[in-house]
Amino acid sequence: MRSSTTRLMVLAAISCFGLPALAHHSMAMFDRTTKVEISGVVADVEWTNPHVWVEVEVPAEDGNSERWAIEFTSRVHLTRRGWTRTTVNPGDAVTFTLSPYRDGRPGGRFWTVTLPNGETLRDPGAQRQYELSLGAERLSVDPASQPQDDRDARRAAALQVDRSRHSYAQLDDWPDFGGIWHPSFAVGGTEPQLKGEYLEAWEEFQELAAADPSHEVVGRDSNCEPLGMPGMMTMPYSIEFLYTPGKITVQQEAPMSIRRIFMDGRPLPENPDPTYAGYSVGRWEGEVLVVETVGTRAGQRLGVAGITNGPRLKITERIYIDEDNPDVLHLDFTFEDPDALAAPWTRTHVFNRDNEWAMLEYICSENDRHPVNELGRSEAILSD
Repeated sequence: MRSSTTRLMVLAAISCFGLPALAHHSMAMFDRTTKVEISGVVADVEWTNPHVWVEVEVPAEDGNSERWAIEFTSRVHLTRRGWTRTTVNPGDAVTFTLSPYRDGRPGGRFWTVTLPNGETLRDPGAQRQYELSLGAERLSVDPASQPQDDRDARRAAALQVDRSRHSYAQLDDWPDFGGIWHPSFAVGGTEPQLKGEYLEAWEEFQELAAADPSHEVVGRDSNCEPLGMPGMMTMPYSIEFLYTPGKITVQQEAPMSIRRIFMDGRPLPENPDPTYAGYSVGRWEGEVLVVETVGTRAGQRLGVAGITNGPRLKITERIYIDEDNPDVLHLDFTFEDPDALAAPWTRTHVFNRDNEWAMLEYICSENDRHPVNELGRSEAILSD
């Protein structure tokens, strides 16, 4: 039964207020000529791409509740508007207006939300309509998702390098990491000293792998999901270092993942939003690139299959050209994880330079015939 606190508000569709739909994410499922208002308590928040989701328990007339799912734009767009993962929280009493699903399911596309403190946040189209209703001549919100405010200091960690302080001329002094680098699979380092649930999971994995060499722990909903850090640096595909003023961008050929290393002297953020690649800052110590990374998502592969990281992992990398061979690159990892490791764990890797090939396109979803089933195992889709 629909909630007694749900009201229908039919509005004229003003297309110029709405954001254009991305080609791969259709808006056709929503009735954008109608707006529905719901009030309830936030049950869950998924601060993710390609869409952020908020689920709300809405009271029904029979004393029960109905869960509504509100779909937002991406985490990228919301971050640039000043939102963070704590803007809306489980347990918050909120009021949403949304464009409902055409098929009548309880949910829809975000339009506005009123928070417990009375503040109302709006989709860019809703904000523009609101400002026009007040007679504003100059609108503050760009439909392309420009920032609205600075209400969380963590936004500073997502800001660009100050190009007035860094120039391309400075890059001439950096060691030559040009070309692409193929992993040689010469791996060294120490043994991991795991603890707690991470040690238990590793011991279980080893036991199962010994009984069945094909045993795997995918740990993801799709084999096309990026490995993130540190795994993206040691996949059996090439990596490339791209220098720009105050920043190094690392591209991994498969599945075309990138990470950014800020070289402008900024500190590591204290409480970054967890991401696949985490947040990296670097510096040169002579000819060695030293990179520190925090903020990786918990549960990603750490070093080897069967070991995953906790939420407080810190990765330190030392990347440098071999003293005797300029076409050999060394990557030395140190993992510090107070949740998973009793002591720092080191891993060393070697890469060979390729000055001929360019990076090749690798789109995993182009023909992904190895889905992950409900048991977390990979399957194969065969031709009919």
